[in-house]
Amino acid sequence: MDPLPNASISALVADSRYARHLAGQMSGEDGETKRLRTRARLKLAALAWLVENGATDLTITSITCKAGVASGTFYTHFKDLREMIVEVLGELMEYEIHLASPIGRGETAFDAIRQGFREEMRIVRRFGKALRTIMELRTQDPDIMRMWGDVSDKWASQLGQAVRRSVGMTGIDDRYLKFLGAATSAMVDEIVFRLLLDKFETLNAIADDDDDIAELYAILRYRLLFAANPDPEELTVGKPLTRITLSAHRLRNPHEAEDD
Repeated sequence: MDPLPNASISALVADSRYARHLAGQMSGEDGETKRLRTRARLKLAALAWLVENGATDLTITSITCKAGVASGTFYTHFKDLREMIVEVLGELMEYEIHLASPIGRGETAFDAIRQGFREEMRIVRRFGKALRTIMELRTQDPDIMRMWGDVSDKWASQLGQAVRRSVGMTGIDDRYLKFLGAATSAMVDEIVFRLLLDKFETLNAIADDDDDIAELYAILRYRLLFAANPDPEELTVGKPLTRITLSAHRLRNPHEAEDD
């Protein structure tokens, strides 16, 4: 053994819940057997490759070299490359996406949504190439599709309940609230992936300003969930998006524009 530790892997362990979990298993902090420690080593090597390169040129040899183990060792842990990729991507979703929330901690509904998007931006920035792999495989692999569906269901439920709490809805079937959450999540997530993973040139104007992007997404999700603009007082002062939303708010409330 040897390879593994390098600057990129150390950075990954520092800011990834999943990578820290694997590093802990490798060290045997909970009394893991040698077999489990080696398995974690292989998965950390695969995770590092997926984060850096996506699935492009990923091979068993590239994983075992990065992990510092013999090629034959791979087959004592995994049947094939597909089995490993599914397990690593599934655990990545569990530790990084499933534990995140579309609704963060905030004083108002809009602020909570914005905080949720800031965390989502962190995840997309850190794991963009691995997320692209998930998006590509979810239509081809039933296990990836199922795991992604579990994450989507959780987020849809949270968004639906956020609407119930914010507007005090009673007597509405949870299924309809969950559908509302799923629909709004799907629309906004499509923009996330087009902007940051597909790199559409027309959307790159603000692609490097995560706070701008988080605020834009929060405005869109708020409008979709509540059929209203957020209070302009809650928006970041001086941002172009603030002016757009303020203008829309005044169009809907012309008497306020007159008072100004």
